[in-house]
Amino acid sequence: GVEQWFSLRLQNTGDRKPIDNYDDDAAFFSTDSATVIGYLKGYKPSFKTGMIYIENEFSRADHPIAVKILEDGRFEARIPMWHPKVVEMVFNDREFQYYIEPGQTLGIIIDCPLFRKNDNDDAIQFYGLLADINIGLGNIPLPKIDDDWLAKQVRQVKPQKFKGETLLDWDTQKRI
Repeated sequence: GVEQWFSLRLQNTGDRKPIDNYDDDAAFFSTDSATVIGYLKGYKPSFKTGMIYIENEFSRADHPIAVKILEDGRFEARIPMWHPKVVEMVFNDREFQYYIEPGQTLGIIIDCPLFRKNDNDDAIQFYGLLADINIGLGNIPLPKIDDDWLAKQVRQVKPQKFKGETLLDWDTQKRI
């Protein structure tokens, strides 16, 4: 079944060791693909695809990757990568983020009923060599960033004032 597929797929990845020194340019910058595999537990085929959004940090353009969901809730996608990054994934208009590195496979199991209720903490489980990093990242409170406001500030405000206003805004926010 699905659980057996998931376990076998994670065991047979041939993944290299995760990056342990981010100052090592040769380890950090690497042209390779990453793979995300997963299972939507409790999946009802009301939607058949998800999306992964990879941002080009230089052009600020998103490069969407369609993720086909099989009838039993399994999914798998290869992601072109040049360095480690946090990637956004969307299923049925619900988004979440995860960290992935070139050459790695990340396993994700999503409990669909909890995920629909906006409870990402309990709904998403990570597996594989990067699981601990993703679990740790989920525990860090991050400021909510309004991309439109940020883009407007970049164009209209001098750098020092922009930095001060942005840091003040982030520091006074309630954390997620």
